[in-house]
Amino acid sequence: MEMTLPAWASSLRERYLSGEASVFLLHGNVRDLQPWQDADGVVRYGSLREFLEKFFGRAKDLVVYYNVSEGVEFPSKAQETAFRRTLNARRLMEGRDPIDGLPRTTAQVLPLVEELVTDANQRAAVILDYVETVVPNGDLSFMSESDKNHLVTLLRLGADPALLQSDNLVVMITETLSDVNRRLVSSSHVAPVEVPLPTLDERQAFLRLQDRGGIVAELDDTQLAKVTAGLSLTQVRGLLRQGRQSGRPITFRAVNQRKKAILEQECHSLVEFVDPSHDFSHVGGMEAVKAELLRIADAIKSGRRNRVPMGLIFVGPMGTGKTFLAEAFAKESGLTCLKLKNFREKWVGSTEGNLEKILQVVDGLGYVLLIIDEADRSLSGGSEGDGGTSSRVIARLKEFMSDTRHRGRVVILMMTN
Repeated sequence: MEMTLPAWASSLRERYLSGEASVFLLHGNVRDLQPWQDADGVVRYGSLREFLEKFFGRAKDLVVYYNVSEGVEFPSKAQETAFRRTLNARRLMEGRDPIDGLPRTTAQVLPLVEELVTDANQRAAVILDYVETVVPNGDLSFMSESDKNHLVTLLRLGADPALLQSDNLVVMITETLSDVNRRLVSSSHVAPVEVPLPTLDERQAFLRLQDRGGIVAELDDTQLAKVTAGLSLTQVRGLLRQGRQSGRPITFRAVNQRKKAILEQECHSLVEFVDPSHDFSHVGGMEAVKAELLRIADAIKSGRRNRVPMGLIFVGPMGTGKTFLAEAFAKESGLTCLKLKNFREKWVGSTEGNLEKILQVVDGLGYVLLIIDEADRSLSGGSEGDGGTSSRVIARLKEFMSDTRHRGRVVILMMTN
């Protein structure tokens, strides 16, 4: 019986087998644990690298892994020997010198990768991890000659007919798309594949396989899977380990506090978790506004997602209670309340990368009220000469807000004077 693959892996396989692309760019939750079902039917969890090596190892003769720190590596010594033999046989036919040892630098590795995957006689998969260190984002005029060479090699590789007609593929890995050179990301010959945060079912399946020895928990697997929304499997495993080592019971409040600390650290203090202590009974006046917000809160709690707006905007002078009212609405609706902090940085691509990280966390959490205070300033950056960063930020936020999958799950509330 064929094993059940994660949705992203199934998408990659279908796109590859259909001939859509032979170069893929994995991004998102790429440092998390991935499930793999062995031939004996046992499901084990390992890193993305381990998953890909087993995944490609079923159909490929060679699986090559590379990052700038560890160099070229293989799942087995036999594959390393086959790699050298394959390249040297081709070089011998072309009258070139054979390679002695494994290459270390990116400038040495990429030409060999190109030789390997454009050989129609091979069935190989090449994994380029931390690809942002190979082709970092930046203006072309400020890039070093080596970075330009790497970029051109990968762009040329994606469009090479020899690769498209072979049984080979290249998979690049990065956490954040905005860290990778925009020309490569936007290339029509490179297929981006997002690795999302685990779903409720995936968290439940993971928890069922975990050893609960020495852990006191007030929550069963289903309840714990629900309250850990937005966390990776690695972080869920960390919660269990902490419970075992500390001896303290895993309660709803303990999980929420730990989750808050993890996600604030994950977002590098880009968002602030708000735990409102007041509801509309503490808000005086504004009866019409409260009535409208109560209608929205009731629709959220009853699951009538089509009656929930994609976003809200509070407009009014300073001191009129916009933030107080927003937090009361979060309390009434039961939404997790996040407040967007300063996510702008001076480095090229960092602002977009920070926003992408925030939106990924918000999407993973679900049922979130994202408050953007002083929206006119935080989104515009207060500068006209920012290289188009503000327009890209606003465009990405509009794209996220207009995605109907978020209706009723994510409400973005902007406030401005």
